[in-house]
Amino acid sequence: METMNAIRHRAARALLCLIVLGTASVPITGFSQFGIPCEVCKQFVGDSYFYTHDKVTGKKVYVCQTCNDLNYHCFACGLPVLPGGLVLDDGRHYCPRDGARAIIDSEQMEAAVKDTIDRLYFTLRDRMTFPTENLSVDMIDRINIDALFAKVGHDYACPNLLGYYQTVTNQTGEHSHSIHILTGLTSGTTCATLAHELTHAWIADNIPEERQLGRLAQEGFCELISYLVVEKMGDTTTMEQIERNAYTRGQFALFKEAKRLYELQTILDWLRFGAQPIIDPNDVDQVRRVTKPMTPRPKLWVRYANASTNKSGGSTKTLKPRPAPTELQLKGILGNGSRRMAMISGKSFMTGEKGNVLLGETRTGIRCIEIGDDFVRVELVETGEIRELKLKSEQ
Repeated sequence: METMNAIRHRAARALLCLIVLGTASVPITGFSQFGIPCEVCKQFVGDSYFYTHDKVTGKKVYVCQTCNDLNYHCFACGLPVLPGGLVLDDGRHYCPRDGARAIIDSEQMEAAVKDTIDRLYFTLRDRMTFPTENLSVDMIDRINIDALFAKVGHDYACPNLLGYYQTVTNQTGEHSHSIHILTGLTSGTTCATLAHELTHAWIADNIPEERQLGRLAQEGFCELISYLVVEKMGDTTTMEQIERNAYTRGQFALFKEAKRLYELQTILDWLRFGAQPIIDPNDVDQVRRVTKPMTPRPKLWVRYANASTNKSGGSTKTLKPRPAPTELQLKGILGNGSRRMAMISGKSFMTGEKGNVLLGETRTGIRCIEIGDDFVRVELVETGEIRELKLKSEQ
């Protein structure tokens, strides 16, 4: 007869094969003696079990045969759901853990929207301004989200399993933004999804029409802003979910690396004025190469009293330059002790320093001999004449 130790060794070897080969289910005699609980019912897994993933935590967990045969799975984590849990009107089921964190009513959503906008402001207030006017945010379930995909006449639509963004441009070029967030998400995922969709609104308002920015780059940048917001929240679970999501085809990871290497402003400049549609996986440094358009300076028009105006509204009178003073003038003394500096006729001098100043239409060389509390003594280089200049007291 096989000893108990032999049974345990055989079970351990079978478990190792399961981990290496990724087998969905393997019956193992005596496995329950290891005391491993089922993730769903919390009972020992028994002689037959399944090894699967929790989509919320990203960890591998054990599920017993009985729970694996259940009819419904949690919308959030993907694990089987025992009877009696939260069920939404659109047919989604939740396990007790994720159901307790799901946002399912309008008051919870309003609080999440306000919290997200506040976090966006405090995280990116020096770089990005998100629209608050011509913006609507509402909740949507899985049944109605399909109807939104069928609508036409929109400039841009971001379909996402967790949210949906649309923008419409009117005849004057103004954008109106609509964001729909799926019900039943956790506060962290709701915040991340809303930040993602609000970033699409920012792109619509800030990226020039002539800029050919690729869809994957847009999605990757939206995911970056979403990641930065939940990072400020300290929500490591949602951060890991964003990192595991591969639908941007690697663009999020490239934007994240660019953010690590450079400032966010560098990325924003590339979004506006870069040449490539996406970030090249072999050349992240390309985000530093932009061509900003030259903005012509507006003409400065000056109006004078009793002066006639031309057709453009400017004055026909010319402005004559003010003549330079004909005498040396002491304008100010800076510093104290031996580290004083005197401002003489528009030029700064320290003790012993020589320079030229403009007197009338002639440049005259002077050397600063002494700087007092309210006076300076200078020498005219050409003649050797010594002059003392006093600060004029305020009247």
